[in-house]
Amino acid sequence: MTHLTPAYFSFFRELANNNSSEWFNANKPRYETDVKLPFLSFLVTLVELLKDSEPDLQNVEPKKMLFRINRDIRFSKDKRPYKEHLAASVSKFGTKDKMYPSHYIHVGVEEIFIAGGAYFFEQKEMLQNVRHYIFEHNAEFEKRTHSPDFKKYWGVIQGEKNKRFTPELQEMIDVQPFIANTQFYWSHTFKSDEALKDNFAERIAQHFRAAQPMNLFLAKAIYR
Repeated sequence: MTHLTPAYFSFFRELANNNSSEWFNANKPRYETDVKLPFLSFLVTLVELLKDSEPDLQNVEPKKMLFRINRDIRFSKDKRPYKEHLAASVSKFGTKDKMYPSHYIHVGVEEIFIAGGAYFFEQKEMLQNVRHYIFEHNAEFEKRTHSPDFKKYWGVIQGEKNKRFTPELQEMIDVQPFIANTQFYWSHTFKSDEALKDNFAERIAQHFRAAQPMNLFLAKAIYR
């Protein structure tokens, strides 16, 4: 079943050449009909496909998962007012809790980008929690990062790393190198035309199912 159509991508191609409030307001009916509603319909199907592995998603309205198309330009040199894609946080908290390890997807003209994990920590203590939790549960961490499904669909955990450590932390890193990370995330890209295929939602669901055990591990680590 397809949800997004060529009209979805036509809208964003035109927006890229006319990224202004005047153009967007004049074309808002197209945005609602060709972009927003089909994307929300896709999210409904995706959540249904994930209901066995993530039953909590059933309690969230898809519109609560949808990020605004408006860009925050207050502190940016790039003053384009609109994003040139739609994006969603597929999480039991929707977009409300941006730190909770969850799934992310955005669909634009250039690419489809999906990701998951813990991309940033608001408090230094949260990163320390994750590092100590990984060390204390290293066997479980290894099992999840080396699971056949995670490796097949995501490869390896990504993220920036610290370069200097206390002696205690260095001992932990010698046991598990990923403890040096300041981020713990994974990502994958598709060509944008994949969104027009009948099996698009199922393909995304396969990736998200493979990542969910690792998301749950990180959630325990952050919020223990």
